[in-house]
Amino acid sequence: RIDRLVQDLMLLAQTEAGHLQLQPELLDTRELAEEVLRQVEPVAVASETDIQLDGFAAEPAWADRFAVSQCLRNLVDNAIRYAAGGVIRIASVRGDGEVVLSVADNGPGIPADALG
Repeated sequence: RIDRLVQDLMLLAQTEAGHLQLQPELLDTRELAEEVLRQVEPVAVASETDIQLDGFAAEPAWADRFAVSQCLRNLVDNAIRYAAGGVIRIASVRGDGEVVLSVADNGPGIPADALG
């Protein structure tokens, strides 16, 4: 867990400094999502949270595997934290030459006064 936090901080620092070196490759987005699910499964099971691939197509995408995996993992980790005992859905949609991955949960969401 500490290793992942350090990696997240390094990724954030590189992004903010404009020094992030992406290494794009052709990815199978379903395979990547399933990999993230395997990583978070112990925490999801412990918190009685159900994670589903919702209408997920096996869409290829040209992207940096590590960066996309980290982003997806962070979103799913946050969803588990705030929607414990609920349902998390990871979806994929292709359109306009891009693949959009999304993470949705049935947690309380961000309070209206904190959205700004």
